[in-house]
Amino acid sequence: MIITKDVVDFINVLSPFETQEGWDNSGFLVGDLSKPCKRIALCLDITPDAVRAAGDVSADLIISHHPVIFGSKKNFYSGEPSYELARLGIGALCAHTCLDKARGGVNDALLEKLGLHNDEGIECEEPFLRFAKLQSAADAPCLAKYIKERLECENVRYCDSGREIKTVAVCSGSGADFLYLCQSRADALITGDAGH
Repeated sequence: MIITKDVVDFINVLSPFETQEGWDNSGFLVGDLSKPCKRIALCLDITPDAVRAAGDVSADLIISHHPVIFGSKKNFYSGEPSYELARLGIGALCAHTCLDKARGGVNDALLEKLGLHNDEGIECEEPFLRFAKLQSAADAPCLAKYIKERLECENVRYCDSGREIKTVAVCSGSGADFLYLCQSRADALITGDAGH
């Protein structure tokens, strides 16, 4: 029988929680590690709707990317996700920055979805960034159209510097803070958002 701790340990091997950023709160945040785990729900954010959906399918554990408990939260009230998870007996496992930077994690999945390959020849000490060379040079509108098609999304925002783009930096999360690291290594930054 699989218990919650088995799932937590498995995720911890894929994306070690100790690699999370100091401001993050990844790991097992709500529940009982010894509880049997037969059904798991997945989501980006543990919202009240996500908790209801997990309850509707009798999930034992909900795994999210963004932490359900963040910052210095001091109170938990009825209706809030953490309270409702505990009330329903649903555990919460969150893998945020540790999964973003893990090999095979979110950044690598984004590269793969874009049809790009990480260029190990471009050195950068920032584990959140990946770099890739395009098969052929593009301008910003053409690259944005390509990204929109590959990700099957409705909208892609971009800034056009007028530069020809041959190499891109990729950061699945909020990559604006890494723009300075990309300037000498890439012609464009593809990022999930400029600020969550």
